[in-house]
Amino acid sequence: MTLTFLYRTALVVSLAAPVCLNAQSNPIAVQIFPAKASITIGSTVAFTPLVSYTTNKAVTWLVNGVVGGNQTVGTIAGGFYQAPAALPNPVTVSVQAQSQQNPTIISSASPVTLSNTTPMISSFSPNPISYGPFALTVSGSGFVPGAQVMYGATSLTTTFVSSTKLTAVGTASPVVGAIMPLTVVNPGAAPLTSAVVGAPLQEGNALVSYASAFHFLEQATFGPTPDAVDHLQQIGFPQWFAEQVGEPVSQYTANAPGIGTLQSDFFFNALSGLDQLRQRVGLALANIFVISAYKNYQPAQFEPYLQTIQADALGNFYNLMTDITLSPSMGLYLDLANDVKGMNGSLPNENYAREVMQLFATGPILLNPDGTPQLDDSGNTIPVYGETTIQNFARAFTGWTYPIQPGSPAQGIDSPYFVGPMVAWEAYHDTGAKTLLNGAQLPAGQTAEADTQAALQNVFNHPNVGPFVSSQLIQHLVTSNPSPGYVQRVTQVFNDDGTGTRGNLLAVVEAILLDPEARQSDNPATWIPTGGRLREPVLFLSSVLRNLNAVASNPNFLVGPSALMGQSLFYPQSVAGYYPPTYPLPCFGSLLGPEFNTLNSSSALSRVNWADAVSWGQASTSGITVDLSLFTALAADPTGNALLQAVSNAFMAGQMPQAMQSAIAGAIAASLHTPAIRVSSAVYLTASSGLYQVQR
Repeated sequence: MTLTFLYRTALVVSLAAPVCLNAQSNPIAVQIFPAKASITIGSTVAFTPLVSYTTNKAVTWLVNGVVGGNQTVGTIAGGFYQAPAALPNPVTVSVQAQSQQNPTIISSASPVTLSNTTPMISSFSPNPISYGPFALTVSGSGFVPGAQVMYGATSLTTTFVSSTKLTAVGTASPVVGAIMPLTVVNPGAAPLTSAVVGAPLQEGNALVSYASAFHFLEQATFGPTPDAVDHLQQIGFPQWFAEQVGEPVSQYTANAPGIGTLQSDFFFNALSGLDQLRQRVGLALANIFVISAYKNYQPAQFEPYLQTIQADALGNFYNLMTDITLSPSMGLYLDLANDVKGMNGSLPNENYAREVMQLFATGPILLNPDGTPQLDDSGNTIPVYGETTIQNFARAFTGWTYPIQPGSPAQGIDSPYFVGPMVAWEAYHDTGAKTLLNGAQLPAGQTAEADTQAALQNVFNHPNVGPFVSSQLIQHLVTSNPSPGYVQRVTQVFNDDGTGTRGNLLAVVEAILLDPEARQSDNPATWIPTGGRLREPVLFLSSVLRNLNAVASNPNFLVGPSALMGQSLFYPQSVAGYYPPTYPLPCFGSLLGPEFNTLNSSSALSRVNWADAVSWGQASTSGITVDLSLFTALAADPTGNALLQAVSNAFMAGQMPQAMQSAIAGAIAASLHTPAIRVSSAVYLTASSGLYQVQR
C-alpha cells in the first residue's frame, strides 16, 4: 500500500506542476546580436544579449573564450567590444555571452572580422625632399604596425612609431614634374591605402634655381629633361658649357638608304644625344647656311654636310665659312662645284657668291653694331655690295670641283662625290685681279685656294658679320625681337672673345644665353612682353617629349608630324631656309616672328592634334615611348593640386599663370573620370596652349 501511495503522489504532483516540467525541457538560453560584425582596429561595436527562460539576465562577456578579452584580441565590457590597436592573427575573433546564473550556458559565437583603418597623411618632413638619400617623417592618423610608406611605386624602409607617426628612409632621383606621389599602406588581406599626397622634390645643393635651369635649357638644348635640369643646378653654367664642348658629336648614318634615315637620326640625336648645345646651335646654323634635300636628294649628298655643321657649330665662324664653302654638298646646292672661269665674255655662276654675303655672313645692308640699319643722309639704307662685287666674288670662287673618288684620276670636272672637301683645278680658276668688299683688292695670278681664302677673310672681317650673325643666333635660341643693346653686347663678343679672337662661336653662344635679356625669361615678373619665340615644329616636338622624359627609338617617324606642322626637316623650300629671319609677326607689323611663317590653320591644328595624341600615350606610333604613370598616380590626389603642379613643373618651370591653373583645374574637376583622363586633359591643355608653344 505504501508503494502504491507514493507512486500516485508523484503522479499527481507531476500532473499538477506543468511549469516545473517546462523548466526541465526549456533550460536557460543566451543569444547575442548582431550575429556577426566587421570593424576596423581601434573601433567599437555594441552587442546586445538576449537571455531567455530566466529572470536573471546578467551575462559575462568573452572574446575568443577569454573573459573580458585582452589587448591582443580586443576587450569587451557591458556589451561594447573594443577592437585591439593592431590586427590579431587570425583577423576574425569570436564574441560570446555567458549566463551568470548558469555559466554552462554560453551563446553561439558572433564572429567579428577586423581590418586595418584607412591611414591618412596630414604632413611629412622634410618638405620638399632633396635628391639623394633621405629620412622622412610622416604624420597623420590610422597608422598600424607593419604600415609602409610608399614613394611612388617604391616601398620605403618604414618604422612604426605610433598610430600618428611613421619614419622611413629612401633615395630620391629627378622625375618628370619634380613631384612624387606619397602614400601609406596599412597591411591586411585587403591592404588599405591613404589618399595620395604630392611630395615636391628639389636639388638640395643647387647653384642655379630650378626655373633658371629650366628656361636656360629651353634655349640651349632641345628641351629640359628632369636629369638635365638637376645636373645644371648642381654644376652651374660655366661647368655646363665646358662639359658640352667635351661631349662626343652625335652622328648621322653613313651610307644611309634614304633621307628618311637621316631625319630619324636627327630626332633620335635631339631627344637622347648628350651634345645638346652643339646640336641646338647646329640647327640654327643649318637654317643660315642652307642646303635642301629638294636638290641634294641623295643621302650621300646630305649626310656629310650635317656632319660638317655639327663639327663646326661651337668652333670659329671663319672655319665654318671655309668648310661650308668647300663642302661638295654646298657645291652642288649653290652650283660652286665645277664652276669655271668665264670664257668668251661669259661670267661664272653667282649663286654662292651672292648668298655667302646676303644670307650667310653680312646681309644686304650696312648695320650698326647693334643690328640696326645704317642710313645715309637721305635716310635710306646703304647696301653692303653691288652686282659688280658679286661678280668679283664669283670669279674668286671659280676652279673648285668635287673630291676625287678613290681610284679615279684628277680632272677639272670631277663626277659628284661628297667625301672630303672640294679640290681646286687651277686651269678653271679666274686668275685676274678682283675687287671685294670695302674696295679690298685681290692681285692677279693667285691660285683658287689663295683667292678663296682671301675672299672669305674679306667677308669674315666685314663689320656687318658680327651683328648679322649674332642677331640670327639670338633669334634661333632666345627671342625673335632682341633689343639693340642685346645684339650689340653679343656683337662685341663676336668681334673679340676677350682673347683677341674674332668669330669664336662658343663664346658668342655663351654671351647669347647668359645675357641679362635672355635670363629675364627665368622669372615671370621680368618677362619681356615682346620676348620669346614660337617653338618651330621640330623644337615643339622635341621639347614636349623631353619635358616628359620620352624614350626615342631609331628609326622613329617624327618627321611626319613635323612636316604636318609646317617644317619638313631637311627640305627647306629655298636657300632662305624654313623661314626668313625678317618675317613679320602677323598682325604686329613692327615685331618679327620668323617661326610664324610655318604656322597656318592647318599646321596649327596639327600641333594640337599631336599634343592630344601624346597626352593619350599614342606617341609610340612615332617610335617614341612616353610614360605618364607618375602623373596618373598624382591624379588620385583628391585636391587635384599635385597633378597640376607636376604638369606646371614639367612644362613651365613651375610658373604656370594662375588663370591658366584655374582653367585647367576646372577642366580636370569637371571630368567624370578616371585619373588617366585627368592626366590626359592636363597634359593636352598645357602642351597645346599658346603660352607653352611660345618659348619664353
